[in-house]
Amino acid sequence: MTVIQLHKKVNQVFPNLIAELARVGMSKTELAHEAGLSVSSVYYKCNGSAQWKLSDMEKISNVLEMHGAQDTSINYLFKKYD
Repeated sequence: MTVIQLHKKVNQVFPNLIAELARVGMSKTELAHEAGLSVSSVYYKCNGSAQWKLSDMEKISNVLEMHGAQDTSINYLFKKYD
């Protein structure tokens, strides 16, 4: 696997979450701070290296809803694409 293929794979694990972050103009770091999560935890979970806890998913859904994201359902945001 090339570096480019690996980069694309990492960024496509949770594409719906990444898309909603982009729609509201928020970085993963900002999301982590607003959700009360560690930045490293959010990055690891977004790239599929760690599992999401339901409580973390709910916090993220709530933050995105407050920022006007289009779809903030947990099923949508955390649909995993391998």
